[in-house]
Amino acid sequence: MDRPFPSRDTLIEGRWPTRAGEVAVSDATGASPGQRFVLDNEVVTFDVVGVVRSAESLKGRTLYASPGTWASLDASIIGRYPSMSTNPVAYWSGGGDPRETASAITESSFDPDQDPEVVTRSDLAVGHRSTLLTRQPLLYLGPSTLLLVGAGALLALFSGRWVRTHAPTFRAIGTPRSALASATAIANGVSAAASAVIGALVGIALALLLRPLMPQITGRELPNVSLPWAEAIRLAAIPTVAAVVVGLWTTRPERAQTNRATARRGGKVLTTLRRTLTVALSCAAILLVGPSAQDEVVRSLLVVIVALAWATLTPDVITATTGLLARLGPPADLAARKIRAQGGLVSTVALAICAASVVALSLATTLASQKAYAAAHYVPELPADRVMLQPLDESTVPAGVRRDFEHASGLHDPVVFRVPGFRNEPMGPLTSFRDAGEVERLLGHSLDEHQRSVLTRGGVLLPQAGPTTFTLDPDGRHWRPEDTATVPIAPALSPFVEAITLDRNLPDKALHAARTNLVYEAPTRADVDRAEAAPQLGRFDSGYLFTPRMPPTTKFPLWLTGASWLFALAVAAMAWVVARRISADLAPITTGLRAVGVPAAYTRQVAAAYIGHPLLTAIAWAILGAIVAVAVPALFVDNAMLVLTIPWPVVGSVVAASILATTAAAASASASRSGQNAAHQPPTWQPRTAHRHRPPGLGVVGRDE
Repeated sequence: MDRPFPSRDTLIEGRWPTRAGEVAVSDATGASPGQRFVLDNEVVTFDVVGVVRSAESLKGRTLYASPGTWASLDASIIGRYPSMSTNPVAYWSGGGDPRETASAITESSFDPDQDPEVVTRSDLAVGHRSTLLTRQPLLYLGPSTLLLVGAGALLALFSGRWVRTHAPTFRAIGTPRSALASATAIANGVSAAASAVIGALVGIALALLLRPLMPQITGRELPNVSLPWAEAIRLAAIPTVAAVVVGLWTTRPERAQTNRATARRGGKVLTTLRRTLTVALSCAAILLVGPSAQDEVVRSLLVVIVALAWATLTPDVITATTGLLARLGPPADLAARKIRAQGGLVSTVALAICAASVVALSLATTLASQKAYAAAHYVPELPADRVMLQPLDESTVPAGVRRDFEHASGLHDPVVFRVPGFRNEPMGPLTSFRDAGEVERLLGHSLDEHQRSVLTRGGVLLPQAGPTTFTLDPDGRHWRPEDTATVPIAPALSPFVEAITLDRNLPDKALHAARTNLVYEAPTRADVDRAEAAPQLGRFDSGYLFTPRMPPTTKFPLWLTGASWLFALAVAAMAWVVARRISADLAPITTGLRAVGVPAAYTRQVAAAYIGHPLLTAIAWAILGAIVAVAVPALFVDNAMLVLTIPWPVVGSVVAASILATTAAAASASASRSGQNAAHQPPTWQPRTAHRHRPPGLGVVGRDE
């Protein structure tokens, strides 16, 4: 066949192998037709006849051998590599039931008892459509939706502020209020839709530009370009709908002075609705805390719901902290009065920022907590200063393998222990040693007199007291020791050593059938490295060797780690836009203050307090909300596999960006229209600290705004 592996492996040079001893190699090996390919163990050599490019793994080192290659190897070679095996894979296309075809192939093979696993192209296609990215709300749907809802809402809130300011002019020329509100809402929708479309086009363009680099990063060929039009439409529709809905509410004209009581009642209704939503979300979170939350999708929903419930409290936090802000001095007091004068606008903006931020930060917190759980629950399978030889198909390690290992590694004098049976309840291996000295060498500490006495009297040492009935190989007879005692056993030894006794306490038949393991002391990392290199140098199966493994590094997919940072950058960008818009709203106040001679430092303090208070409070509340959202499943859901950990790099980046945005916007606001005031050269005003007078005209400016 020209392509025995269609759509996956492509022959790019030479031919496919046709007889034993010939192989085609993946292009990552660097070999070419006509060369000889020697395996790492330098025992087997093949003739290279072709080069293959694998779409599944561009960096993989793969050999494609012809049928009969395994049977052609020398029996002595196969004997030194007992863990090597073959796994036949059949590819076919055509009609009929694929499972019936698989059964026919299996029945005609050398092993008719094996159960075939059938995978069809439709199965693979369904798996690609249902990805981790779309299945879990916390990973993509939640952050992307809320960030876009927040962006659309902020656009409507800021444009509504402009409409309110100019509403008297429109009313004076006879513009109906309904027409004004409808036109502004439509304008908001068009602006949001245009921004979303431009953003989608920019994103698609960036993806196409970066596409040539992805095979080098992922090591896999990419499929044909397929634009996600449905997702693009969803992403464009979310901010548009949000801008229109919020615009219909925020762009209504100002109410008359006589209707302030009605406005207050409306505000109370909205506050009641918001708090009702908080209670509803909290109840939903309580219902999700249970066995069902062990499911990854349900746990993701739980985190999102808790985060949103936390975000709905943002206006209450802004109201409570505004009173504290007023006590920080005259500039902060003026900023606090300006915040109160805006009514619910500032609190609504802060709510939008917090809601958009908290889920994105929850994603980063969840990833950090999952990594912390993996590190905290890692149990090493062997102490760091030991290596072990263990039998594979035999009951003992072949003498030749042991000799070659010791020669290549330089390690000698192992502790020998046998596994003649197992403990019945709880299940665990029964290990026997030649004498108590060998037990001490393996455990790494001395035994006391009582422990030694129990061993010599036919007893067993256990890590903790419990049932002491054992089943012995090979006939399954039960054995009960004379006595027991407890002894500390390192967790790294627990997979191999659960109950300890001496050889002389057991029947000879059980000892002869027992698997025998050899544990060598390797005090330095160099000793372990030499041991790990021994199978290649000694030309024997690496399955005989067991070495200490370092704690695995929990690696998340590149797109997932990148998504957490991209969402964090989106939060920072939103903070910058909000800060700039608030600074523009504050410009008339700072201009008035500069006009009467108030120092620039004073106006900067006012601007920083007015801009920074809602912005930084919303971000700080979102950070706390992310921690609480992840803490709920970590503390109250069994097997949540989370150890609450704050992702300081992401959090620090968001906070730093928010502070930078506040500082820059405050400086911009305090410097507004300075060029217009430069010609006036007003006299410098200096506050008299003895009487703590406020700058002239501050009350008037505050009331006007």
